[in-house]
Amino acid sequence: MNDQHCGNCKFFARDPGNMKQGFCRLRPPAVFPVPMQQVAGMTLNFIGQWPPVQETHWCGEWKPKLAS
Repeated sequence: MNDQHCGNCKFFARDPGNMKQGFCRLRPPAVFPVPMQQVAGMTLNFIGQWPPVQETHWCGEWKPKLAS
């Protein structure tokens, strides 16, 4: 069984509000557009955050967690 998934990668930071997901911290935060409701219509706001991932996701840059 291949255990190379986000949940046990050194770059994975678990989301304390949802223990099955977290954020990939391999690279700096990315900018994401976020819709913001206004009285006269819709506008976009932009936020920077690490990419959200599920613990079962995987990628080609997995690294094992360091022993604590």
